[in-house]
Amino acid sequence: MIYFDLHGVINDLSKAVWGFEPPHWEYKISGENLLDIVESNLSLLAKCETTEYFDIISTLPYIYILSSQPEHWREYSDKWLRKHFNYKKIYRKYVNSPQEKLDRLKDGDRLVEDYPFFKSYEQIILIDKPYNQNVKTAHRVKTPEELKEYIFNC
Repeated sequence: MIYFDLHGVINDLSKAVWGFEPPHWEYKISGENLLDIVESNLSLLAKCETTEYFDIISTLPYIYILSSQPEHWREYSDKWLRKHFNYKKIYRKYVNSPQEKLDRLKDGDRLVEDYPFFKSYEQIILIDKPYNQNVKTAHRVKTPEELKEYIFNC
């Protein structure tokens, strides 16, 4: 099974917060990082634009989302999902930490992700971002076409 992270893979939370892709994970403006800014304006979670990977992902008959986020963010993420997808074709699971995502994967599963700090990337299809360039992985995608190849050949 292929799972998809939400923020950074399906929707563009960085663009909603910063207006651009930050150069590193802990990017700050005026001492505030992405999490700080979202905490002060949770509606940003429901206002994200789609990523360039959205069109490929949305063609799937069912979409399995595995997202790490605080509980009080989830209603806003659900609002975004209902706006952009037929909610009946989405299966989503929210967890409390990125590592919990890996713990949920079974043999043969893959997770399409942009997070740069997992202990292992064996089961990760990494969406290429400026902030994850230091990650060594055999499964990095830079275009929607490359993601399509992974999705339909896994």
